[in-house]
Amino acid sequence: MSLCLFQVRVELERNLSQPHMNRFYELLAASNATIDYSPVASDDIAAFQTRGLRKGDAVIAAFCERHHITIFVSDNRDFLRHLLPPTNFEVLSPAEFCTMFNLVQ
Repeated sequence: MSLCLFQVRVELERNLSQPHMNRFYELLAASNATIDYSPVASDDIAAFQTRGLRKGDAVIAAFCERHHITIFVSDNRDFLRHLLPPTNFEVLSPAEFCTMFNLVQ
């Protein structure tokens, strides 16, 4: 398991209840999603740390950059506040993401 995938899982488990985690894994298993286990280069992580992100957030940001992720959805206020431009991905809160894709009524 790569550091990034591990970090995302840690964050999910820290912030979601067990029933919500179970539902997340059910949705993941039912989708055609693939999980990328490739590691993130330590130089890429360090670059985001120098831009103000904590190590765990820097790992996720480096993964997004390296894999050309265009949207990263996060309610992590530190991540949203401390990530300085430029980046090749946009960070949206869950509410912003749902609004953008008309997923709310």
